[in-house]
Amino acid sequence: MNNIPFYSHVLKKGLTQKQALNPKYSLRAYAKELNIHPSVLSLAIKGERALTERDTQAVLSKLNLAQNEEVKFRKSFKDVQPPGNKKVFLLESDFHQPIITDWEYFACLELFDIADFTVDAENVSKKLNLSIERSQQILNILLEKELIRRDENLVYQKVHHSLATTDNVPSNIIRESHHRGLEMAREKLETTPMELRDYSAVTLAIDPAKLDAAKAMISAFRQKMIKFMSTGNKKEVYRFSFQVFPLSNLEDKSKKD
Repeated sequence: MNNIPFYSHVLKKGLTQKQALNPKYSLRAYAKELNIHPSVLSLAIKGERALTERDTQAVLSKLNLAQNEEVKFRKSFKDVQPPGNKKVFLLESDFHQPIITDWEYFACLELFDIADFTVDAENVSKKLNLSIERSQQILNILLEKELIRRDENLVYQKVHHSLATTDNVPSNIIRESHHRGLEMAREKLETTPMELRDYSAVTLAIDPAKLDAAKAMISAFRQKMIKFMSTGNKKEVYRFSFQVFPLSNLEDKSKKD
C-alpha cells in the first residue's frame, strides 16, 4: 500500500468490493460505470498512469468520496511512477493537439536522447528530412507547450522523460495522427532499405470476444519493446506501429466505439 498511489488504492478497492458482490463483474464493466476507458483504468489501478482532469471529474462523480479524500485523490497523481521509475507526462487533447497529430514533434523530442546530438533547427532538419523553417517551427511550438526549454546558454533541453496521450482524446485527432503515420509508413516502405525496416502482417479468422485480450497483449508487448529498444547506443529515431482491423463485414456495427 505504501508504494501505491492513493488514487490507485481507491480504484482497486472499488473494483474489489464490486467483484466480491459479483465475481463476474469485470474491469471493463467498472470502467463503463466510471465513464473512462478500460485501458486507462487498468493503468491507473496499477499506479502507472495518472488521470486527466476530465477522467478525474468523471471518476469522482461516481465514487462519492469525502472532501478530504477527494483532495488526497487528486494530490496522489504526483506519486505516479510508471515502469522504469520514469514519470510520464500526459498530453491534453486541446492544448497539445498539434503534438498528438503530427509525428514530427515526437520524433524531434526523441532526438534529445541521441548521444552527442545537438538539437537545433539545422540538425533537426538534416536528421528528420524536414526544412529548416519547419524544424524551427516545431521547436518553437514545443517551447510554447513547455515540452522543451532553453538553458542559460540557450541550449534546448527536454522537459519530460516520457509523454503519453490519454485514451479519451477525440477520435478525429487520433485518426488524423494514424493517417499521417500510415502515410509515412508507405513512404518509408519505398525509400528505406529492407535490412533497416520490417513490415509484416498476418490474416486470421478470429473470435471477436478475444479482441480486448489481444489489445492487452499488444500493449504489454509494446511496453516490453520500449524497454528493450530504449537502451544501448542510440543513433536513430524509429516508429513502431501496431494495427489490428477487420477485413470482413462486422455483424454488429452498433458496438463500434
